Amino acid sequence: MSNPRLKASFEAIDVQRSTQLFNELTAHIQDYLDIVNPDNKSFGELADRMASSIWNHSGIMAKVKLSRSSVPNAYVLIPQIDRNHPLLIDFFREMTDNRDGLKMIRKNDGIFEGSIDRSKAKVSGGFSKFPVEMGITKGLFTERFSAAEVAGIVLHELGHIFTYFEYLGSNITTNFVLQHVSRSLLGTRETKRKYQIIKEGSDALGIEVEDPEALSRTDNETVIQAVLLREVVKKRYSELNSQTYDMTAWEMLSDQFATRHGAGRSLVTALDKMYRTYGAAEYKNTQGYLLTEAFKTLLFMVSIPLTFLLVPFLLLVVIDPNEDLYDKPKSRMLRIRRDMVDALKDRNTEKGYQKQLTEDIEVVDKIVAEMEERRTFLEFFWTTVRGRGRHNYQQLRFQQELEMLVNNDLFVKAAKLKTLSL
Repeated sequence: MSNPRLKASFEAIDVQRSTQLFNELTAHIQDYLDIVNPDNKSFGELADRMASSIWNHSGIMAKVKLSRSSVPNAYVLIPQIDRNHPLLIDFFREMTDNRDGLKMIRKNDGIFEGSIDRSKAKVSGGFSKFPVEMGITKGLFTERFSAAEVAGIVLHELGHIFTYFEYLGSNITTNFVLQHVSRSLLGTRETKRKYQIIKEGSDALGIEVEDPEALSRTDNETVIQAVLLREVVKKRYSELNSQTYDMTAWEMLSDQFATRHGAGRSLVTALDKMYRTYGAAEYKNTQGYLLTEAFKTLLFMVSIPLTFLLVPFLLLVVIDPNEDLYDKPKSRMLRIRRDMVDALKDRNTEKGYQKQLTEDIEVVDKIVAEMEERRTFLEFFWTTVRGRGRHNYQQLRFQQELEMLVNNDLFVKAAKLKTLSL
């Protein structure tokens, strides 16, 4: 192991200032929306055009399908490559296997070659050979949503695929280190050297082995790898020891992917419409919010004798209601806004692009100004009474404050000053 401190590093894609993919998707969708009575053939043509643009600009083989649901939404089916993927939470991990990845490896005589280009937000090689199903509901193709808003949602779904491919590298690195450490330990008898190997492997994986002495004594390769992998999984499960925040990572990365293609404003306005459709609490006035929570609390109390304390026990003791795949609506929009602010930091950004970004940020500001941060009574209980809930909530707030610190409004003010002459 020539450099035991070398670790896989993952960064966000570069800001795609040409926004060509976003513009093309918007144009394709607008052409479809302009059709008076679109039929299956019309959507088929839209799907082909969208897939072509996605392939040309991202290298991803998308198969776009229309869902008959009237609820505005979109989805993407993740390739079955690695059930231990670091972005998969346990719920999805149980439904995932490795069949697509194994099939690709067998097809290529045991070799897989693929690359990720963050500067162009594009994949190539083996990553371009996995067909990916993407679905869009009929509920999005209405007069309520603009073509740009639908395109923003499509880019969010595409972001799931890109980041899935991007983060596969961490597992490849882990497997290499596990194999090296286990074989090195079994290949030496010197105790001091064994400790050194364990230390090198731990540093490379970014973990701490609780009992290195016991690990150094075993002569079972499977046990060695299992012990190290257990620590890796624990670390990946939460870098900040806050599952509440880390569960949202994949959605955040996908929002970031869309935002860096120029779709931040459109994604926020689309989410605003969708959250209003779903009746999100952030849009309710205080009286309406309290009445809703009081009614839910009443139902909760009624459930106690009906379920022999099982449901109340799960809600109060086992299931943290703050743990979700998504940030709260307002927090999610503010996260998108912060990434838009991040794009303003580049001093070489053209004034025209800076002006567009500042205008987009102002639109986002108007939307979030109408929203309130809301927590249900059950969420409040977990973040005040339950120790684990308090810890997770404090870490969540800490991470949000860090993001606000590095992407503060000074960059927005500076960008506005630079564009005054335009």
